[in-house]
Amino acid sequence: MMNEKIEINAEVVSKLLAEVKEKLLEERTLALDRFKKQDDSIDSSEQFMFQGKILAEYLRAAADRTDKLFDMVKLAAGIVYKSDSPTGPTSNLSDDDIKREIQRQIQEGSSENTSD
Repeated sequence: MMNEKIEINAEVVSKLLAEVKEKLLEERTLALDRFKKQDDSIDSSEQFMFQGKILAEYLRAAADRTDKLFDMVKLAAGIVYKSDSPTGPTSNLSDDDIKREIQRQIQEGSSENTSD
């Protein structure tokens, strides 16, 4: 299944970006919900000392998902605005380089999902 070729075109990329965005938002929301529930259950400074590290991990997970969403936006903006607008964001990468990078990220995501 790893050797399966993925056709790269605008429709496929758009669908994959939407799916990745949905999953990242879901993970971010889950991390923030868990943080809020854990934070609400803390009644004393002693409990905070024991649970503070866990709370920080929830926030770190949420921030990581936000960063990944921002990276997606930068990647998409680089593709969309590379030649349409001289004042917009530009990409020094060729279309083939962009396609290879997208495919690499898709394959990395697939391998992460199968290893879980």
